[in-house]
Amino acid sequence: MKIHSNRFTLIILPCLILFMLSLSLPLAAFTEDEGRLCVQENKIILAKGTSKKIEYSFTNVEKAPRVTFASDQPKIASVQSGKIYAHNAGQCTITLSSETPEGKVFAASIHVVVEIPVSRLSVTPARISIDEGASFVISAKLLPADASNTSLLFSSDNESVASVQSDGTVTGIGSGECVITVTTNDRNLKTQKTENVKVTVHKPVTYISLTGPNEVDKGKKVNLSYEITPADAYNKKLVWTSSDPSVATVSASGQVQGKKAGICTITASSSSGIGVSSSHTIQVIQKAEKLSADEKNIIITEGGFFKQHVHIYPEDTTNRALTWSSGNPEIAYADENGVISALSPGTAKIYAKSSDGSDKSITFTVTVEPKVPVEITGARKSYIRPDTIYLDIKNLLTKRVVTGFDISVALYNAFGDRIYAYQDVFSAPEGTFRILPGKTEKTDEFGFDIPGLSACSYFEIRITRVYFEKGEEAEIPYESHPAISFWQ
Repeated sequence: MKIHSNRFTLIILPCLILFMLSLSLPLAAFTEDEGRLCVQENKIILAKGTSKKIEYSFTNVEKAPRVTFASDQPKIASVQSGKIYAHNAGQCTITLSSETPEGKVFAASIHVVVEIPVSRLSVTPARISIDEGASFVISAKLLPADASNTSLLFSSDNESVASVQSDGTVTGIGSGECVITVTTNDRNLKTQKTENVKVTVHKPVTYISLTGPNEVDKGKKVNLSYEITPADAYNKKLVWTSSDPSVATVSASGQVQGKKAGICTITASSSSGIGVSSSHTIQVIQKAEKLSADEKNIIITEGGFFKQHVHIYPEDTTNRALTWSSGNPEIAYADENGVISALSPGTAKIYAKSSDGSDKSITFTVTVEPKVPVEITGARKSYIRPDTIYLDIKNLLTKRVVTGFDISVALYNAFGDRIYAYQDVFSAPEGTFRILPGKTEKTDEFGFDIPGLSACSYFEIRITRVYFEKGEEAEIPYESHPAISFWQ
């Protein structure tokens, strides 16, 4: 038999190839699928209070058997007639099951998540103006309070104007306007809420200069001036503070009021919160309100000194310096420390005046007494007691009472030779008599007993020390001793 090659090629060869391929295929390829129960979604996310129908189907089943549904957490989500009802937040599993008349069992399950969606979103502020570099935080309120997902998403439509962080902090970058969008993050429920914040960014304050008085009197007010750079800064409002309000307070306009003596710092800060500020130190001055002194009538011996102590009230007076002057500087004057110098006998008015501009002053009367307070105006020997002598003493002072004195005696012979001398050994007892200012008193009541007085030819008596009331006394220099001498 003759075989034609063309017919063999077209008919026999393809059949041979198919046969050979069939030998290499697995046996399962020729086995029919036993059938399955399939669900369209293995996981379903529902909002509380909503429902959803379960989509399912059978494969390779001639007649779909009846399907039953069950929930393992019906308080979270229940199922009826193939429809899921979301009741409370949580998770549960919905099971689908079916059985054919022949006893074939089919099953499938769905993971159900029930969430409480955000029903309302509100943000503040809705509009705000800030400076470059300044920041603020968007405040958001979500309802209900028990929403499942309370996270928010923030975005800026122009980050060259303002940027926003994940916590809602907005920072001004450059001058202009932009919109910050706030969105709830419950995307799975497709119930997102969105709010916008309109932001305007302005040129900020870069420098503040403060000028004004460095002092203010207690109870008085002064104004501080300021200059802001740049001049076209948008927000020029300043916040004023005092480092010690008990010393000085400052108003919203920069007016400073002194409260008590002291020093404090007044600071003006930009209200935009970008850290720009300037400070000014100011001293609150407590002026003198009263001057007083322990002694207002002062007695000084010619050539002497007296340190006058002036009390300045209140105690916290800032400037306690005094200016001193004299109405009769040729009699007495006071130096800058209040030391009064007595130059010549007489009376002078000394004035002490506060140097702080309060015009408080006090006046003292200074009486300058002679350097030699007494003089001997007469002397008499006793006729009965030859060694006793009596003196007449005059008080040369104008204010003080003389109450006693000491004398020294020198005895000489006819040739002028000193034969005996008594130094400060004879005294008129204090309290024996009183010599009033400008008066003369005689010592007739007691006299001075001087041994050898009757035997000498010449004697000299000098007063060396004088005693006054209040326990005061004065020693008289030798060259100034009041003296009297007699030949007998």
